[in-house]
Amino acid sequence: MSLWLTLFLIGAVSAVPTKFPRGRTRWIRVSDCPFSRGFTYKLITDGVLFSVSLKIPGSKRSVRLIDVESLDRYLLKLGREQKEKEGN
Repeated sequence: MSLWLTLFLIGAVSAVPTKFPRGRTRWIRVSDCPFSRGFTYKLITDGVLFSVSLKIPGSKRSVRLIDVESLDRYLLKLGREQKEKEGN
């Protein structure tokens, strides 16, 4: 795993305050995801990433937050698939 990805996954990039036991951020914004916005929304639509839309009553806009655990599962799955491909 790259250093950047490790720093990203431990929450060094996100400003959302909810923390995991190890100090990691639980939720990140779509803009903090390591993929393009379009690909991130495709993963959300396909059910690969779990997300919620947070809207404060009275505001016009909302913010989409992604569960980092679902992102971890997806990236680990990709890593395993790539490792299997290299082994063949």
